[in-house]
Amino acid sequence: MLRPQNLILLMFLMFSLLNGQKNNDFSSLVDKSVQKIYQNPDEAINFIQSFIISEQNPEHRLVLQNLMAQAYAMKGDYVQSVRMSLDKENNILHQSNQDFANLIRDYALAEQYQNLKLYTQSSKLISELLKDQSLYKSDENYNITIAKIYQLQAINFSVNKKTVEAISLFQKSDTYLKSKTSEN
Repeated sequence: MLRPQNLILLMFLMFSLLNGQKNNDFSSLVDKSVQKIYQNPDEAINFIQSFIISEQNPEHRLVLQNLMAQAYAMKGDYVQSVRMSLDKENNILHQSNQDFANLIRDYALAEQYQNLKLYTQSSKLISELLKDQSLYKSDENYNITIAKIYQLQAINFSVNKKTVEAISLFQKSDTYLKSKTSEN
């Protein structure tokens, strides 16, 4: 089952992708989508689908696609949730920053593994992600995503009773969150 801390972290990632007036509309859409996911996952899926079709920004479409995956997970439809996480429909990955899109896709898959309580698979995927030195850029979006990846791995470790390692990863995650907001 989707844990509230994962959804809060997901929202943080999504809001980090947003800036400017046009994105404030998208920010409101994301906020409303997350509320609907908790209230009624089926309604959230329909709501998000109505926007994903017309969204022109590929990064926004990736965020919406991940929200749909979370809605399916809340609904208990884990197969569809994983499919949404892996879906390349509408060539989203080809229209966006390829490195960032791949990072988001792999992050979403690791999160899906975690939702399914497949902590070892999630941990293996995250370990491979963190080995890729090209991810470590000074870009804010990358840093926030890397912070979330460390947080996912820390959750995997804490479930497997590796408390010291989990705390270390949460601390490492904090180093990637440069802006001092209450969410961070």
